[in-house]
Amino acid sequence: MDVTAIIKKHLYVMDLPENDKAIIVNVTVSLLYFSYFCIAYFSQNVPTALQVSNLYYLQVTEILSITSILCLNILLGFILYTRKKNPTSTLPGNIQLYFIGQPLALYAILNGIPQLITGLLLGVLPFLGLILFNRKHVFYATCLMWFEIVGLAIAVSLGLLPNAPLYVDQVKPAQVPLAFLLVQILMSAPIAAVVYIMGHSLMQGIVLREKKILELSRRDGLTGLWNRRYLNEVLEHEIALTHRNLYCLSVLILDLDFFKKINDTFGHQAGDKVLLATTAILQKCARTTDYVGRFGGEEFIIILPNCDARMSIEVADRYRKSLEAQRVTVGDHVIQVTASFGVTTMLPTNTCQYNMQACLDGLINTADKALYDAKEQGRNCVKFRPLNENIQASI
Repeated sequence: MDVTAIIKKHLYVMDLPENDKAIIVNVTVSLLYFSYFCIAYFSQNVPTALQVSNLYYLQVTEILSITSILCLNILLGFILYTRKKNPTSTLPGNIQLYFIGQPLALYAILNGIPQLITGLLLGVLPFLGLILFNRKHVFYATCLMWFEIVGLAIAVSLGLLPNAPLYVDQVKPAQVPLAFLLVQILMSAPIAAVVYIMGHSLMQGIVLREKKILELSRRDGLTGLWNRRYLNEVLEHEIALTHRNLYCLSVLILDLDFFKKINDTFGHQAGDKVLLATTAILQKCARTTDYVGRFGGEEFIIILPNCDARMSIEVADRYRKSLEAQRVTVGDHVIQVTASFGVTTMLPTNTCQYNMQACLDGLINTADKALYDAKEQGRNCVKFRPLNENIQASI
């Protein structure tokens, strides 16, 4: 799996699918365990390191590190399998989330756990999770990590576990009495809670801001309809679904008749008022599954998923009649608005091999030619053109 390719495909790590985030974390944690293994392995060959280190626990560190890497590789295989079968699944990411803090726990156990109670461990861990994963599971994983560290620290204070077993007796950290340890916990817990709450609020604000910016980037500034760039993305998605589910996909392009005359006669503000009135009619007539957008100027486009040729012509005529019935008042003048419609339909194929760009260009160009036919026939009508046979064949 090329992690670099995954990151380059998206602007921010936050935008990655859950499975891709899990892969990145899996690789990162595996590298951290590998660093533990290397440190333990090379410390056995350094005389000065052996003077302060316990050889037995250096070997234990190696075994734990290798075992953890093997477990993470098994988890990575599960993530890759899930990513292929169900790309939207959040299960692998949630499982991986609970592995993030374990390298820190291993480090804490071997190096003397009481000293980490008031350290950065309880504060830094939530931030990584809040950036990458579901906040509810981040909270659960963080609480689990806190209880794990606190429980191990209490066990060390009670003498149930060795204190800093990685070091020889002369350089071990001093044993922390249980009462003093509990004071540290009571002092650090509110700080950790504040850090988590602040991190949660910060990330929530960032996510909401990103969603708002993304939404604005997809909308037309005047009408609020989807813009052309986003509609191209929608078309690619719907084309893929069409081939996967074997249903038809129709595209409808409409152009307001004599719109330039309206602008020249009544001014651009009147033209904007006509565009807004047209937008309201199109949105009112649209099905819940349809995508209505402004293609540019006085042109609009409507994507009709799971809609065959007959149905798309009927839908287009319903739009046409609704527009024809509306009246736009500009000062003392009443303007009747009509539009010409071009429609085309893509038939599904039984093959998974298709040219996405040919599909996209074919649908838009053919609907545009049908729109030209409608204008040639006197405007205020619906014309249908099937996809060119060569285009359909390439699809």
